[in-house]
Amino acid sequence: MPPSRRRVSDAVRPPRFDAFSRTIRPALRLIDSVHRDGNLPTIEVRPVADPLGRDSQAQYWPGIGDALPVIEIWRGCGFPWVVCIHEVGHLLDNRGFDLPSDQWASEISPLLQPWRDAVSGTRVCERLRYLNSLPHYRETDANGQSWLVCFEEVTLGNGAVIERPVDVDLVRYAIAWRELFARSYVQYIVFESGDAQLMEQFAQVRVGESVVLHWNGDDFPPVHAAIDDLMRLVGWR
Repeated sequence: MPPSRRRVSDAVRPPRFDAFSRTIRPALRLIDSVHRDGNLPTIEVRPVADPLGRDSQAQYWPGIGDALPVIEIWRGCGFPWVVCIHEVGHLLDNRGFDLPSDQWASEISPLLQPWRDAVSGTRVCERLRYLNSLPHYRETDANGQSWLVCFEEVTLGNGAVIERPVDVDLVRYAIAWRELFARSYVQYIVFESGDAQLMEQFAQVRVGESVVLHWNGDDFPPVHAAIDDLMRLVGWR
């Protein structure tokens, strides 16, 4: 794949002259400060008035065939820079490696095998695999909504052991290669950019995680190195 020095912000276009654009563009500039993008199509970033689902503040629509991808971000999103970078990670995964539009490099590309190996060896992935292996039960709340849960044993500060319910659909979603890539890409940009405001948003995201989805400082270096090697291999850094 030939190197390209095109900026990510040349490909990812929020609306012009809009408050939403002023919220999102700094995240794109931070990405530009870390790497270029290869040969991405020019895509639209759309604000949406309502959340996109339970625990979802944004969505990457890959587009099939000749249809271009679209990123949608909720206007009320609490962590817009982190969310924007996460969705750009999906765009890179889906359209950055010269694959058909219905394929994802994180899942099949030999270029990302070192990254897959690094991610698989982390404690975050080990715990997600463990949670996914536990027996699943269907729970129903007072409103009649039901979901699958597993029960994880947790030791409290006083030594007591309790069983904590964990959303199985969240675990299955989080362990997918494309989600692991987007989350690790966010964390890579956070640390490579060194931006204090982005770091603060990222810390707030981590505090709100019901299941640990991102990596602690001593768990992430092999993943960081794999992404950095990939960036240099394809000519984006």
